Formats: sequence, C-alpha cells, structure tokens
Amino acid sequence: MDTNSEYIGTSLELLLGRASNRMNVTMKRLAAVATIFLPLMFLASFWGMNFKSMPEFAWEYGYILALGTMVIAAIVMVVVARKNDWF
Repeated sequence: MDTNSEYIGTSLELLLGRASNRMNVTMKRLAAVATIFLPLMFLASFWGMNFKSMPEFAWEYGYILALGTMVIAAIVMVVVARKNDWF
C-alpha cells in the first residue's frame, strides 16, 4: 500500500512538472511576442503625439519613414528572438 502511494505521488509530481514545463514554454513565447511589439508601440505612440514641430509631418515621405522604421524594428526583434531561441 505504501509503495502504491509513492507511485501515485511520483506520478502526480511528474504530471505537474510536465504541465509546468509546458506553461513555461507558453510564457516564453508570449514574452517574445510582447518584446517584438514593444518598439512598435513606442514608435506609434511617439509619432501619434500632436507636436507641430516634428519634421516628419511636413515631409512628403514622413509616413513611409515611420512605417519603414517600424518594419525594420520588428524584423530586428524577430531576428534577435530567433537567435536567442525564444520561438
């Protein structure tokens, strides 16, 4: 009876350990996605402010510059995430 109790306890610990490992992998992926979108949100919020003296607003290609910067930032973050094995 004691042996069966130990087997059940060990099995339960194994099950909880596997569930914890899966949750850690999920959290790691969510953190990687949040890290990729963080610079994009910063740039969008910065350029979304109502300043009159920002040179991008008067420039014809300011919108393209903003989108290009965001795309480059996202690509750099994806490369860093893949290099560090976050995915």
